[in-house]
Amino acid sequence: MDVLTLHDSNCYSASRMEKLDWKSAQKRCLDLGGSLPLRINPEAQAALRTALLSAQHSPSFYWIGLMGTSQGWKWADGDILEGGFEDWYEDPGEIKDGESLAVVMGRPAGWKWMTAAQSVWNPWICQTKPKFCTSPGVAENGKVVFSSQSYAIGTYSFYSCEPGFQLVGDHRRRCQSDGRWSTKIPVCKPVDCGPPPEWKHGTIHLINGSTAYGHLIEYKCRRGTLFESEENRIRRCGEDSYWAGIEPECIEVDCGQPSPIANGAVLVTSTTLNSTAVYSCDENFRLIGHSKSFCSESGHWHPAPPVCYDMLTLKEINDSSSSDKTLILCLVVAILLAILLLVAFKASQQRLRDQMIPNFNSWFRKGGIVCPVGGKSPASDGPRHLVYAAPSQNHDSMIYYAPTGLSMLEGNHYLPGVTEIEVPPHLLKRLPNGNIHVTLPPMRPTVRPSVLNAAHLIPPRGFPSMSHRSAPSPTSSQILYSFDHEPIYDQPPDTSNNIYEELITATQHTVC
Repeated sequence: MDVLTLHDSNCYSASRMEKLDWKSAQKRCLDLGGSLPLRINPEAQAALRTALLSAQHSPSFYWIGLMGTSQGWKWADGDILEGGFEDWYEDPGEIKDGESLAVVMGRPAGWKWMTAAQSVWNPWICQTKPKFCTSPGVAENGKVVFSSQSYAIGTYSFYSCEPGFQLVGDHRRRCQSDGRWSTKIPVCKPVDCGPPPEWKHGTIHLINGSTAYGHLIEYKCRRGTLFESEENRIRRCGEDSYWAGIEPECIEVDCGQPSPIANGAVLVTSTTLNSTAVYSCDENFRLIGHSKSFCSESGHWHPAPPVCYDMLTLKEINDSSSSDKTLILCLVVAILLAILLLVAFKASQQRLRDQMIPNFNSWFRKGGIVCPVGGKSPASDGPRHLVYAAPSQNHDSMIYYAPTGLSMLEGNHYLPGVTEIEVPPHLLKRLPNGNIHVTLPPMRPTVRPSVLNAAHLIPPRGFPSMSHRSAPSPTSSQILYSFDHEPIYDQPPDTSNNIYEELITATQHTVC
């Protein structure tokens, strides 16, 4: 059974899916402690019609407790309908002998009364006295608890609010015999302590700009006074809508007597706000610090008292400070000298290591012989264009041009022809016997065709003259890297950067 509505201390429930004939339906309601609806008045009829219209998927007909007899229409408990309220859809007419009729509320008739044979099976409505109340409900930000585990008749509900809210209305309700709760649902409104009362000692500041629950106010004493106690300087709006604590008290600022000093005196006429204390030292003593101290708003003298030193002690302090400064200066100078010596030692070690690695260019010039590399065209006397030759791609080795087949003078001896070449430091290794081991990639010395200037190879007096040895014919690679109108190189060109070949003709310049 589903509850349809409550009206006039009666609970009306309906069977939704189950169907019975009229007598069986009445018996089912009696078993529940009730009956099919009896003595329906206009208010009860309106309440039932409203409930049935709002019900979803309800059947089209429901039995009520009105039946037809040879004496007329009677309620199920025997009371006669005559003189009472009637809500017929159409005139039922007279009941013939042997007919067993009853009344239904029908949807096609707008839930008015209609006659039907008692043997027809229809859903039914039971009218009972309430045993329980419906849910009592609870307001926003509220809470409710119950005196029993159900909403049975006689159960109490107790209401309260969440923190920060105040209950307005009865905090207790009772489930009455008519199935309704007493009084209305109480509501919860936000707690607000309101503006605090005026304070004679100073001003009040709303910290959060509100006087609602949980918000704070701060008291500030007027100038020249301070709090007697910091305990209630800030107050909070409580759950009971009152400001917590009591109003604070302010008293006049009094810094008390200033601190005395040894070997001196202090003169003070007042200890209230902005009062001045003047310090002085005894004869033969010197005051170190501030000679005046003032009473501040915090209730303390500021700045701190000075100190009186006798002249002898002060001189010892100055001498000690001067000696300390001198010692520090000496230490700084010593550290700087040590750093300079270390830098000089490192530099000398580096130069020594550089001298231990032979430089072929400088060694080649020690004998006073300059062996030019390259050649000069006899047909040109003007400025010469530089021509650099290098492979188009990076390789692990470089080809340098140097004279071969010539003799050089070293002291009183002629040395065989040599080739001047630059070697990276990582290819040099010093041997235990003092010699230098050089690791070179496989290469073949290449002779660059050139015109030899024999004037550079004049031997000293007393040595046999050197016969001019003509340069051999150039190879294919030498021809590839040889050009006319080239200057004379004193040393191979620097190949640490990219090198380009510049070809010069009489009419144009071409860069490859």
